[in-house]
Amino acid sequence: MARALAGGRRTDEIAKELAISATTVAFHLRNLFGKTGTHRQADLVALILTGLASISPAKNTFDRTAAQ
Repeated sequence: MARALAGGRRTDEIAKELAISATTVAFHLRNLFGKTGTHRQADLVALILTGLASISPAKNTFDRTAAQ
């Protein structure tokens, strides 16, 4: 989500791409603001673009092969 914002996508576009509601996008943005100490989308994007935030790709935390 943060990468999408940094890439110039609007929150409504992110919601559509991820097949989630705009409210869910806002929820995740609030969490990102809290974790990065930012308060606005512009500040979060600036932080990401300057390389001060390390964002790794999402990992699948549930390994189906381990459950077998």
